[in-house]
Amino acid sequence: MPNTLHKMKLNDRFFSLIGFVLALSSSIFLLLFVDRTSHLLLVSLNVLGWIGTITLFRFAKEKDVLFFLMLGIAIKLLGITSTPRLSDDVYRFMWDGNEISKSENPYKSLPSEVMASQTQSAFQAKIYNKLNSPNYYTVYPPLNQLMFGLVHKLSPKNIESQLVGFRIYFILFELLLIFCLWKILPNKKVLLLLLLSPFWTIELFGNFHFELIEISFLLCSLLFIHKEKWLSSAVFFGLATSVKFHLLLVVPFILLLVPHRKKLVFFLISAGVFGSWFFAFLPFHHYQNMLESVQLFIKTFEFNASVFYAIRWVGFTAIGYDIIQKAGPILSLIAMVLITVFWWKANSTKQNIWAYALFGYTAYLFLAPVVHPWYITPLLILGVLSNYYYPFIWAFISILSYTAYFPDKVDESALGIAVEYFLVYGALIFEVWLKQKGNHFLEKSNLRSLYQS
Repeated sequence: MPNTLHKMKLNDRFFSLIGFVLALSSSIFLLLFVDRTSHLLLVSLNVLGWIGTITLFRFAKEKDVLFFLMLGIAIKLLGITSTPRLSDDVYRFMWDGNEISKSENPYKSLPSEVMASQTQSAFQAKIYNKLNSPNYYTVYPPLNQLMFGLVHKLSPKNIESQLVGFRIYFILFELLLIFCLWKILPNKKVLLLLLLSPFWTIELFGNFHFELIEISFLLCSLLFIHKEKWLSSAVFFGLATSVKFHLLLVVPFILLLVPHRKKLVFFLISAGVFGSWFFAFLPFHHYQNMLESVQLFIKTFEFNASVFYAIRWVGFTAIGYDIIQKAGPILSLIAMVLITVFWWKANSTKQNIWAYALFGYTAYLFLAPVVHPWYITPLLILGVLSNYYYPFIWAFISILSYTAYFPDKVDESALGIAVEYFLVYGALIFEVWLKQKGNHFLEKSNLRSLYQS
């Protein structure tokens, strides 16, 4: 019997190491070498990476979790100077940072207007040629802009050095996130599934999407709520919403965690922190330009949608044209109604608050006309907090959205979108059903260990 147990431990350690190597090697190869037009390689390495991540999650011991996380961060440093291959948003960060360095308001003018009105440096001209939106105003909030400006100040004329600067941001905030989740979560192993997945490495560390910073601030807020330090919690929640506005969707659920007598003060402090950053770039009327660009994501842009695409198809069939101008705002309103319903349920039961927040945020994404893969990041955190795993299915399959990119065009595949959302909707329905069946089914199907937390 002791020999058998020893062999089992050796097997677990062996498979956890194999999983770690497979997960990180696939992710680093994606990070360094694979463009979004290399569809077969992109999807294949993503599958291998997730197989490795799940294997690591399954076989690793909880006492080894921190070791694997720190080793993972060390290995990711191999890509600290790498150019993002799946997204070019970082060049807008650099453009805005350059404008701030010239004491210009980044919300004031279009990049195309700036280039046409004055002679620019070779560095700015180089960035301009890489922009994906030279004819749109920036959509990044003031707090982000200050971060862009700091990176530019530290390295004003070198793209590679600025890439390193942004990645230092992301490493520091990932360490902060690990600290908070380590304090909050009873089940530490889920951190392996979250932080060592190809999705996390590529979309956040690789492509510089600020959802990582947003959710790090959110988790700081939750940690202080657990400690009943309401002032600190309100400040960090205000910071979280200042990075990405869509986190405002969880405000009603956060307030359910705050004692009744503290709610107003908590809300006012969070709102004050959120609003204070807007004084960094005056006059206020320039923010109308930012809102103009934000509205494009509701009334004009379309990408990787589910419910919206179904409604658009009905519009083309019945009317003969794209109805996004009308459907986009209506679907946004329906999302708000559904979030209100889920909040009401959470408020009524005072239980499963994060599960209801997860369902509300899921409804928002299902109804949105634009769903880029990194939009799923807050969903993953809400899933971890509520012990739901279907967001991980979405993170895994979201790689299919990149098959729309070709060297000379963007052409979405109806089959790819159908497969993606069939799996996501199916995983959601199955998991809700699974939880409703209760302990008996979990024990019978040997899935109990997955939901232990």
